[in-house]
Amino acid sequence: MKQLGLALISITAFQPAFCAERAAVPVSTTTAKAAAPAPVKFVPAAIENLLLILRTNGAKKADMDAGVLRVLAGNGKTWEENPYLPELLPYIPEGALNDTEKLQLALYLWSAYNCEAAVPLVTSAKGTLPWANAVYGLWLYKGMCGLKTDQKAGKKLYDANKVQLQTMSIMGNRESIIALAMWRALALNDRNGNPDKEGALSVARPLLKANDPIALMLLASAGVAEKPSKSGLGIDAVARAAEAGLPPAQMMLGGAYLEGMDVVKDPRKAVEWLTKASKGRMMLANVILGKMYWDGNGVPQNYGESLKWYRNSADMRHPESLRILGYAYEKSLGEPRDLQRSIAFYKLSSRWGDGFSSNKLGMFYYQGSGVSQDYKEAYVMFSLAAEQGEKDALQNLKTLAGEMNAGQIKAAREDFARRKASPAR
Repeated sequence: MKQLGLALISITAFQPAFCAERAAVPVSTTTAKAAAPAPVKFVPAAIENLLLILRTNGAKKADMDAGVLRVLAGNGKTWEENPYLPELLPYIPEGALNDTEKLQLALYLWSAYNCEAAVPLVTSAKGTLPWANAVYGLWLYKGMCGLKTDQKAGKKLYDANKVQLQTMSIMGNRESIIALAMWRALALNDRNGNPDKEGALSVARPLLKANDPIALMLLASAGVAEKPSKSGLGIDAVARAAEAGLPPAQMMLGGAYLEGMDVVKDPRKAVEWLTKASKGRMMLANVILGKMYWDGNGVPQNYGESLKWYRNSADMRHPESLRILGYAYEKSLGEPRDLQRSIAFYKLSSRWGDGFSSNKLGMFYYQGSGVSQDYKEAYVMFSLAAEQGEKDALQNLKTLAGEMNAGQIKAAREDFARRKASPAR
């Protein structure tokens, strides 16, 4: 049997959210007051069990809808009240969220760089809410969130809603204040032709003086802060938001300490803040902690500790975390070797788009390792891996095809086509 190639496991390097393209500044808003976040009312285990049922279609749709509605009724429809809300989003019944709640969730998702989920929510709310129109207009103007840059259309949306935004901001509406400040900081110039950061600060100052954690974090990311730091981030404001209990700010602050961004590099403080963020369902915080312990970056290398954090992010459907768990059980890293559990994790990761895992599964079926040898299944998995961008999969597919007859290859290709057409692949 010819040896099939496999790429080494790759763990994505962490880049703090505020180190990304400066135009893609997170903007979010909530109805929460500037005080500490609302007390947790939900029982995490119950919601996680519901998510498991939802993700596996383990009940009738009517029953699943009823379960989601009960969670929303008991735990709130804003993400600071209910940190599971973004994970529940794909399962929330039509009409369960009003336009304001949709926008609040969309802006939070934007702050977490999940534009794929944020754009449809803003699009559905922008017809009725002036600040939703302004946010969508800013995305168009700057070419954010995957939208094609269209400054004319973006500015037209802003101009059409500017008066309402100004009126509502005078009345203290948080969403309008943030939308106006963001436009001034990122898209409008002062009389000298420079970004109007002073104008943005003037608009946002009431929220900043009130120590509003949402405004502190988001506007600091756009460089709108009473004390902007060298990078323009405003790390003091982010720290204030983190200390107020805001999970995205805690994650940003942990990333700052990990990278030495406007603060003295301190892995111990990075772990402290990232751990707090992880409790607020910040998936990336778990991924970063897992990688720190996997690599021994600023902490003692400890595969067992690393896997603890990767399990958290795997529960939130992070394909790479699932792949790493599969790799750990395969190679006996932090856990005893268990090929059956390894394969189970690889299958989940493959289902959610990880080419490395699909390629691994193809190799298991090709070799009959942990599973019965099955060339057709191997062919299907190598084909899937190739579509998912795994560079070794095409060569593996070619090698495998050399050991199959024409009829077997035809059957495997037909099976692959059927699975591609099925959402339950």
